Amino acid sequence: ELPALRPHALALSPDHSLLVTAGRADQLLVIGAQTGKIMQNVLLPSAQVHAAPTLMSASLGPDAQAQLSFAGLAFSPDGSRLYLSNVRGDLKVFGVGEDRFVSPLFSIALPPANAPQRTNEIPAGIAVARDGKKIYVAGNLSNRLLELEAATGKVLRTWDVGVAPFDV
Repeated sequence: ELPALRPHALALSPDHSLLVTAGRADQLLVIGAQTGKIMQNVLLPSAQVHAAPTLMSASLGPDAQAQLSFAGLAFSPDGSRLYLSNVRGDLKVFGVGEDRFVSPLFSIALPPANAPQRTNEIPAGIAVARDGKKIYVAGNLSNRLLELEAATGKVLRTWDVGVAPFDV
């Protein structure tokens, strides 16, 4: 059972040890892929964007308004990072330790979509480059694919892709 969660996406870690899910809640569930048992309930990181990837400060607190947007949940190829599309216009970034412990790290703000009645982008699907250095995000409101530098969140390139992209 997934208490108080309506799952929208699943992601399996590259080593097949973790299954993560999120949905209409401000949390991420980490499940043992072999056992099916919930190992962690992780609150989504603060909306405050950090300049450097550090563990979330307790003074910043979690982002209680955050929740998974569409299908945006992906591990980096080496399994050390997990990325989540937040319906409120940013990406939530988590670290995954060698002990398989998942920690909220920081948020990456996305450029505004400037759509009618809403400024913030709605990020959808996510893909991570094989070397883990770039993140590709479907911008559902701006009708673009965004290429981001994983370390800094800097937008490197964008492509117009048609109406309301859902996944990468």
